[in-house]
Amino acid sequence: MEEVRKAFKPEFLNRLDETVVFHPLTKKDMKEIIKIQLKDLEKRLKEKDLHLKFKEDAVDFLIEKGFDPIFGARPLKRSIQRYLEDPLSEEILKGRFKEGDKIIIDVKNDKIHFKKAEELLLNRRCYNAKKKQNYFVCSECGYESTKWFAKCPSCNEWNTAVEFTADIFDDKVKSTPSEILFLTDNIKEPEKIDTGFKELNEILYGGFVEGAIYLLAGEPGIGKSTFLTQISSNISQQNFVIYVSGEESAEQVFQRFKRLNVKSNQNKIGLVFENSLEKIVALLEKLENKPNFLIIDSIQTIKSDNFSSYAGSVLQVKEVTRYLSEYCKKEALH
Repeated sequence: MEEVRKAFKPEFLNRLDETVVFHPLTKKDMKEIIKIQLKDLEKRLKEKDLHLKFKEDAVDFLIEKGFDPIFGARPLKRSIQRYLEDPLSEEILKGRFKEGDKIIIDVKNDKIHFKKAEELLLNRRCYNAKKKQNYFVCSECGYESTKWFAKCPSCNEWNTAVEFTADIFDDKVKSTPSEILFLTDNIKEPEKIDTGFKELNEILYGGFVEGAIYLLAGEPGIGKSTFLTQISSNISQQNFVIYVSGEESAEQVFQRFKRLNVKSNQNKIGLVFENSLEKIVALLEKLENKPNFLIIDSIQTIKSDNFSSYAGSVLQVKEVTRYLSEYCKKEALH
């Protein structure tokens, strides 16, 4: 208002009934504006039986590309069209997404990334036919039973029964897979990532495959961590690698990388020193630049807070491995 008083005489200002001051838009304001515009896009695609789900990273990405403190919200619409609507239209025209699909919109490698939501194990129509059954797992050896036990019949340990709830589907409900593939179908060959070791490439038929899970096993002290360090160095030339160490300190790992003369190219190797599965996954979800490779050194040192057993027990190793396998396939990690 001070600027208004400088520009206009009091006689003019006294004749005004009301003065409305417009403040510059902030990124917080832009978030509310973009939600309205994205809802309009969702509505249009819903008429085609296509359903969108936006990750928070994707919304922030569009705001970053379309935010201009001078022009306000005007560039935002162009940002949505350029980075979201045009690429999505191309994917739909290519036949990647069909009626009934749910499309997850995220950010990967500083680009808007589209992926089809994972199909449920059975059709959602079967959901109401679901029954529940409790079962118990020994936290020491992994023994399973539909009845509670004080002493494990397998390892003879006491008070190790952990209760779970399994979903049992009614056999009367008929369901069919959402899609059937045949050997005669034209399937794109998976891209192979060179490991940097000729012998390992031969074993893996050319290299690592996206979404695949690999287990490196061997006697203690045989050099597994050294080998993983060398692999991470090789593949980081073209990929972003997250190396999780659950049993060594930062000093030990840095010393090994230095001894092997590993120099990360433009911070392409990220080191994480953590034992909690939940904290590791939360960290991966928070990263703006999503990794292509995830190395866990080693799996028996990682523990999930969902189970009371100690790290390295059969139950922990089994469940942590299962969760990481599903997560890597979902996020297209190696």
